Amino acid sequence: MDAYRYHRSKDISSVLIVGHGGGGTTAFLKAMQNLGFLTNSEKDFDTLKHAPSPTVEKHRLESREMIAQFSKAVFIFNDPLHATLSFYRRNFTDQCFKLFPNNPAFGESCLDYSLSGYMQKVASEKRELYGIEHQMRAWTSTAQVLPMDTFFVNFKSILKANKIANKLEDFLDLKQGSLYIPLRKERATEEENDLSISKDEYAVVQHVYHKLYSWMNQADGLVIKAQKPK
Repeated sequence: MDAYRYHRSKDISSVLIVGHGGGGTTAFLKAMQNLGFLTNSEKDFDTLKHAPSPTVEKHRLESREMIAQFSKAVFIFNDPLHATLSFYRRNFTDQCFKLFPNNPAFGESCLDYSLSGYMQKVASEKRELYGIEHQMRAWTSTAQVLPMDTFFVNFKSILKANKIANKLEDFLDLKQGSLYIPLRKERATEEENDLSISKDEYAVVQHVYHKLYSWMNQADGLVIKAQKPK
């Protein structure tokens, strides 16, 4: 079910959950639903789950109406390298690069690249190409236009139940320790599965992503307040 269709009372907590894909967005959506929250569509029927930015495009006018019905927003992110590798590992690249228009500068040209070719492209252009950084910067720079506050969190912080996770629980008016997301076996062995790239490729991409990782660490736990009406 799409939560926005059944949101009838302001007394019912509703949260808009957005992420870049491959980073735990679906797992977090399910956790919120299990806790009794109304959310956007888990299967992205409402086109909000991977929204490129809060300033929704003109062809998504319906989404503007949907967004206004949520009381809070949470942006989920994760390691961009592991997220991209997960798409290749699960053969989702063709689908994901078409569905998530996060980086118009790269677009569907990446569909022509194997994993090795994609890694080489990242190394040569010295930037993250899937669009995770593009989407995150769009959200952190414009989230204040939304009619609700937005919390940015690294999915790994939630799994570790650290101070950032506790801060998120406060943001969502949850009791401490109530936000629990079981780690699937395939996620637990993610690093082993990621050995499909060479150590040299891994080292090069880590170097390219160095500044991005630093910025993401700063964004973990960031809360952007909604602009007050004038």
